[in-house]
Amino acid sequence: MQKLALVIPNETLTPIHQTGDPWDMKYLLCLTTLLTIYVAPCRADEKKGEAIEFASGSLTMTAPANWEKKKPRVRIVNYEFAAPAKKGGDAAVARVTMMRAGGSVKDNIARWKAQFKLPGGEEGTKAMKITESNVNGVKVYRVDIRGTYRDRPRPFDPNEVLRKDYRMLAAILVEGTVGQVFIKMYGPAKTIEQNSKAFDKMVEGLKLTK
Repeated sequence: MQKLALVIPNETLTPIHQTGDPWDMKYLLCLTTLLTIYVAPCRADEKKGEAIEFASGSLTMTAPANWEKKKPRVRIVNYEFAAPAKKGGDAAVARVTMMRAGGSVKDNIARWKAQFKLPGGEEGTKAMKITESNVNGVKVYRVDIRGTYRDRPRPFDPNEVLRKDYRMLAAILVEGTVGQVFIKMYGPAKTIEQNSKAFDKMVEGLKLTK
């Protein structure tokens, strides 16, 4: 975009109420018009988030604008993104996956829990939180897990890398005509914390069209 250079004579900067000169008002109106012409296109250029659709558009939502869309690592994943880490920090980006799948809600949550090494006792209980809500006619199960993540290159791969101070935020969307949609974001706890509000906003913004 070509920028606009605007030069204003010094004498026009005198407050209008001191001069009473109608020409000052004309300068002010010109300045306002030019700024409007310049600022409006900038707003139009703002980046929009990726549109997410499931069940032929029956369920839709919008991914945060600063999430980078990626090619899914496995075919069963419908959408994949990289959620950014804090600039200048030492944490890695977080991986976000979205897909339709079967299996019970309980079994899937148990599988996610098994992907972490959690401390024992009361501390381990506090490391995992499950909540239920209804968002625009869709049943939503939210899962929040903190601990050491068992990172595997592929599902069921026996080789794993233990990653300390990791966290997973997940949401299971359940609706009769759509089925089940699984949204999962996991990575360093610092990165997840930075993107947690955007994750919640995306889920709360889902729309169901029957």
